[in-house]
Amino acid sequence: MPPLSIMLKPGYAPAEQYSTHGEQGSWTDVYAMAATVYYTLTGKLPPVATDRVVEDTISWEEPGLKALSAQALEALQKAMVISAKTRMQSMEELEKGLYSTAVE
Repeated sequence: MPPLSIMLKPGYAPAEQYSTHGEQGSWTDVYAMAATVYYTLTGKLPPVATDRVVEDTISWEEPGLKALSAQALEALQKAMVISAKTRMQSMEELEKGLYSTAVE
């Protein structure tokens, strides 16, 4: 069997995509979507996920993020957690966090 090719985009790919043993699932896509939202609002590419493991230099104080409610910003942060196990797990959860106006 030929080796698998892995295509990823630094800044948008979560840490598990950099590992040959990283388990991937819906949480992988959640990170990538949240990174896309982050870039859209800030104009800045998120730091490479593997670099964030050593020192998390992502800025949550960017002016474009002020467009988000506190709840939506919290959802974006939970969607970009480095650890796949503690990261937001589904697109439905991300959508609810970004668009819900209810206080929980």
